[in-house]
Amino acid sequence: MNWLLSPLWLIALPLVSAPVVFMLRRRKRLACLLAALSMLSTLRLCLSMPFNWSLEVLGRDVLLHPSGRTFLASVFLLAALYLAYASYLHQGRAFSYLTPLIMGLLSAVTMVQSSEVAVLLLGIILMFTVLIVQTEATRPVRGAQYY
Repeated sequence: MNWLLSPLWLIALPLVSAPVVFMLRRRKRLACLLAALSMLSTLRLCLSMPFNWSLEVLGRDVLLHPSGRTFLASVFLLAALYLAYASYLHQGRAFSYLTPLIMGLLSAVTMVQSSEVAVLLLGIILMFTVLIVQTEATRPVRGAQYY
């Protein structure tokens, strides 16, 4: 099987789009819509790929089962809808460019057959999720001055 027809595109496409979205982070609406477009294109790729895609990377099998395909398709669709919705609302400064990064790693977790590698990737995903959840810096409150 050649590299043009490999399941690694489900991992690489969101990971490659994340730096592009990061460079456009000042234009929030454009960045969110570009991230949503990359999620939709990855969704299309996930649904249109044949069932016999498998690959061995560094001695580990990378394979997408039908249940993993359904899971990834639903997650990519929800992420695309949420990114399109987030282009109109403020979701935090890191939301638009960390979401494709997390989605690429989540597709890697779904396709890797080794549980040790999957747990390590889930730890990395959790680290990036914490960066999304943290709130914006607010000005300090001086409660004594209000009384």
